[in-house]
Amino acid sequence: MHPSFTTAILAAAAGLVAPIAASPRGEGRPFALTSKSVLGKKVEIGAIVCGNFATADKRNFMQLQYDLRKHGGNSTIGGKQCYRVSCWNTSGIYVCNDNEGEVEIPNETIANFASHAGGCCKSSFTRSKGLSGQAFSNEGWNVGVGYANCNHHADQDDPSIFIPPGLNGPCKD
Repeated sequence: MHPSFTTAILAAAAGLVAPIAASPRGEGRPFALTSKSVLGKKVEIGAIVCGNFATADKRNFMQLQYDLRKHGGNSTIGGKQCYRVSCWNTSGIYVCNDNEGEVEIPNETIANFASHAGGCCKSSFTRSKGLSGQAFSNEGWNVGVGYANCNHHADQDDPSIFIPPGLNGPCKD
């Protein structure tokens, strides 16, 4: 995949969309969502970047989060790799690991991070069906929400290769 995925996305986003660290209520204040990881470490959400990928469909995204939570278990992502952990129709949830070694993340934690990344476009729910975003952890991995080609193998694409806004419409907020 892309050896410097986070750096590339942040560099691209800096020119297009200002990265924001926002509270879950969208108040623009930094916040920390804490969750237990597999090893009992606390994981916090750092920056959230909105609208940086081609968009997922909001209705499909809700189902993807539900499926991750229902499935339970963990996802293991290799070092310097992105992996699509959930896909339906034209929508996907990706985990990208910028660490050298692999990480094991509870699917519940991935769904929580995806929920915050997907919250970027919540105020336009009736105006646009598209959403995209990315939430960064304090452990060197991040969760991206955006367009996905579910016909491709889960490790074939990362969300940055698809050009926004995509067929699901723009991420308007």
